[in-house]
Amino acid sequence: LLEADPSLFCVSAWNDNARPGLASDPLRFQRTDYFPGLGWMIRKEYWEERLGPNWSLWTTNGWDYWMRFTEVNQGLDCIYPELPRVNHISEAGQTAGSYSKVLQTYALSQQSAQLSLDPPPYGDLSYLLRPQYDEELRDLLNRGSRVTLSDLHKIRLAPTPNDPPAFVVFYELERLKQTRNVIKLMPSVDIRNGYRGVTRVRYHGRLLLVVETSAAASLLSEAEGRRRRADLVAVRAAENQSCRQACELAGLRCDLGSFPFINNCAVLKQLFPCEKGCNGEVRLEVPCYGSNHAESAAHQLCLVSYAATASCTSRRANRRRACPCASRL
Repeated sequence: LLEADPSLFCVSAWNDNARPGLASDPLRFQRTDYFPGLGWMIRKEYWEERLGPNWSLWTTNGWDYWMRFTEVNQGLDCIYPELPRVNHISEAGQTAGSYSKVLQTYALSQQSAQLSLDPPPYGDLSYLLRPQYDEELRDLLNRGSRVTLSDLHKIRLAPTPNDPPAFVVFYELERLKQTRNVIKLMPSVDIRNGYRGVTRVRYHGRLLLVVETSAAASLLSEAEGRRRRADLVAVRAAENQSCRQACELAGLRCDLGSFPFINNCAVLKQLFPCEKGCNGEVRLEVPCYGSNHAESAAHQLCLVSYAATASCTSRRANRRRACPCASRL
């Protein structure tokens, strides 16, 4: 697949959402534009030409965060298995401290008798190539049955021949935490393993598409997708100033749901000099620019976030925020 599809840069052995009741098929794989980590493979040429020369250049977070940054992976995707081929066993470090109890519950596909065959009966994997995968995803979204978070208990019964090809639940960034907790996805600051705004899980045996309405807008109808509002303006905040304050000074209000539309390097480079370029960081004041304090890792860097962690009220010394401001109406 890595050789056949130039839109891929890695194959991972890990699924961040393989918690009990969310993954069961050891022979199924998915695409993601979110770097999964934990046991991954890339082509030698990709390392030599792209990753190696810039490894963790100007990064302010860990290397895995850095690899999820679009300007690093250049918008390429990864393949990951529904059931992981690896497990996290570390007893020290940030991940072990934050997620160790959760990770211990993850299933390993090596427990499947199907994978003991040589070779395993994966069948035709061409469904993972981008054109075929995109076509199938659009079809599932079009024919899938819409459900709400409060309806999820209704689909926990045994599958029936009359089931739709998928169930679809929508969420907006303001409800990310609630959505993640109800479905019992990886307890992180974001919803992981998405592709074009859609995360697939096998919810108690049924395919469930968890859809973020702004990131997946191009796949959705006008009624279901969240698109950039016409009155949205990207405003440059002063150092240590919140977006709420910056928008109010401009006679506008900070629109929390519009952060995805300005959370990119192109917008930041219109607002700030970005002398050291653009990179990624997960903090409440991102997207922003590291303005002063030369000893700071973020000095003269423009920072965007791959996670939905922005806040209208957050502010920080030596940072100037990019703010989504809209009319007060």
